[in-house]
Amino acid sequence: MIIPINLNSSSSSAQKLPPYLAKISHDEVVLIELQGELELQDPTQRNGRLVGTLKIDDDLKKPTLRIGPHLVEGKLVNLPKPLAVLNRSSPLQSITTSQRPPHDGPGSSEDDMDVDDQSGGANRHTEDLDDSVLGLDHESGKEISWDAIAIVKRKIVFSKRPIPMVGKVA
Repeated sequence: MIIPINLNSSSSSAQKLPPYLAKISHDEVVLIELQGELELQDPTQRNGRLVGTLKIDDDLKKPTLRIGPHLVEGKLVNLPKPLAVLNRSSPLQSITTSQRPPHDGPGSSEDDMDVDDQSGGANRHTEDLDDSVLGLDHESGKEISWDAIAIVKRKIVFSKRPIPMVGKVA
C-alpha cells in the first residue's frame, strides 16, 4: 500500500517557534531526548502540562532543563537521519477510538509512537493496522494523505543524572 505524504514547504516559513527556542532556530523543530522517565500520579496529568524550563547558553553548547528541584545538563547533536513530523490531512481529520489500533501496556496512549524492536522491525506491523489509519477512508472511498509539516535534523540529549537544586530559589 502506498501512503501519500505531501511536503508542505510553506507551513515551515509561516509558523515561527517561541522566542526561547529562537536561539536554536526560528523555524526548526528540535527533538528533546530524556534518559529515564517522568513519574506522574495519573498519566492524564501530562496532557498540556509544563514539564520544565529549557535554557540554552549563547554558544549553543550547554542546554539545561530544570524539572522541579532538579537540573539536567544536555548537549545539542545532529541526528544521523532526519525525521519528518507528519500531520493527517483531509478527508478524515481524526480517527475515532474504535478505528485506532490497540495499544498495549500501562500508560500507553493514543498518541504514543511505535518503537522498533532489536530485529529492526516495528512492534506493530502495517498488516495489523486498519486501512483508515494507513490511508483509506472506507466511508468516502478516498485516500487519506499525510503532510510533512516539519523536518527534525537536531536533538537535545539530556543523558546525565539530574543535579538536585536544594536550597536554591527557582
